[in-house]
Amino acid sequence: MAASLALPVHAQPQTALAPDYPDPTAGAAMPAIPYISGGVGASEREELAQRKAQYNVHLLFAVAGSGEFLAGIPVQIEDGSGLTLLEATSEGPYFYARLAPGEYRITAERGGESQTKRIQVPATGVAAHSFYWQAR
Repeated sequence: MAASLALPVHAQPQTALAPDYPDPTAGAAMPAIPYISGGVGASEREELAQRKAQYNVHLLFAVAGSGEFLAGIPVQIEDGSGLTLLEATSEGPYFYARLAPGEYRITAERGGESQTKRIQVPATGVAAHSFYWQAR
């Protein structure tokens, strides 16, 4: 829980929840991308459900065919040119981020096994993607 002791989910600090998007060309090596993750336990899932409309990228991490959700998944988001915009660890099975419309590459890893997906974030609506790993 990085943002506040009052929040049961992990969120990157942000000054406002306005629908504006961070500018990846703002000069920083890694611009601030608003995100939130969690979903372990009913109260976290409830809070995420209340806040997810503020984010236009929705990711889910789970074990294939089992219904078992995963936490502790490292996530990397790169823009279309390969610039790393975000490196974070999901604190639960749900990971939501707010990105400007465009093409991105998302890599998630579990136990040394990486999965990469190219996604298109629309100008309106949500880009929702799931990452599934085999049971161990």
